[in-house]
Order: sequence, then C-alpha cells, then structure tokens
Amino acid sequence: CGDLLIGLPSSGIHSNGYTLVRAIVERSGHSLIGDAPFDTSHPGREIERFPDSEGEISLGEVLLNPTRIYVDPVVDLILECRGGSGPCELSDIKAIAHITGGGLSNLLRLHDSLGWHIETPLPPHPEFEWLAKSGSVDSKEMHRTFNMGMGMVIAVSKGCSGSVLEWISERLPGASIVGSVTDNGRIVTHSDPAVRFDSY
Repeated sequence: CGDLLIGLPSSGIHSNGYTLVRAIVERSGHSLIGDAPFDTSHPGREIERFPDSEGEISLGEVLLNPTRIYVDPVVDLILECRGGSGPCELSDIKAIAHITGGGLSNLLRLHDSLGWHIETPLPPHPEFEWLAKSGSVDSKEMHRTFNMGMGMVIAVSKGCSGSVLEWISERLPGASIVGSVTDNGRIVTHSDPAVRFDSY
C-alpha cells in the first residue's frame, strides 16, 4: 500500500476488443479505407501506413495500428535492477500488469486484497472517443474492453518512482505516474467514478 503506478502508453487498440470495434464500424457506415472521421494525432505514437497508402490516414490504418510490445523497456528494467545498475532495487518493482482484454480489471490479478486507484490516467487515443460515441458505449465498458491509451502498468515503491519513471521515459516517451496502490479492498477505482471494478 502506498506504492505508485506507472502507466506505459499504448499505440492504439492493440489486439483486444475487435468484435465490438467491427460492430461499431459497420453501424457507423464508415469505410475502413476511407479517411478517419476524427483527428488521428496523439502524442507518443505514430500510425503505421498501409503499403502504397497516400493522402489522409484511413480509419483502417488507425484501428489496425500495430500493437506496442513492451519487452523493451520492461525486460531491460528488470534485468538492470536485478544486476544492480537499474533505477531501483528489483524488490522495488512490486507488480506488472498488461492492460489487454479486460482493460483495467486486469489489475485485480495482481493481489488478493490490495486495491488500485487510477487518479491521472494517460490520455486516451482519439479512436477510443470515436468508438464510445459512435457505439454508445459507456465509460465503464470502454475501460473494461480497451486499454484506453495505457497498455501496461508497473507498480513501484513510492521512494524510487521518480527515478524509475525517468528511466522508462528515456526509452518510451509518454509514460507517467497514473495512480497508487490502496488498502481499501481488492478493487480498481478511477478518477471517473463510473469506472470501478471488483471482479475480472
């Protein structure tokens, strides 16, 4: 309890929630090869264009942007801390969660009794806002289905959180301290009170 949560930015939808994505796209009437119906820009990520693609970024290019893989920096962080050259002791890295299918409820897998509070979430990508609006998907379901801009969470000791964040940010810009570990029971809470999980 008192440990801090460092959020690592995602590159987009990653590999989860596509059944819902397909349904929303079909209902919206937009073509995957047509221009994205929203501003696709977002700090910390680039959209990989399809071969021979020209002009504006398409909806398909945004929705199928390749999944960010976190081997670097996460494995390097563990190895350097284990070897004594990292930004903290290995014991200061308390937990790591991949925010995949299940969204923030994945945090519940980390401990049987501790809670997880997201106070300052990473900014979600614009496609998430579009999907929520076009599909009339509420905030809780969005955070259960998608990563909402944060693909991984690392819980670290409060005393070394700054040095760990600095180390990660040099390798993956856009990481930030997003919340803390709590002792109010095995529950995920969020700055948006609608986002609350007590089961996976």
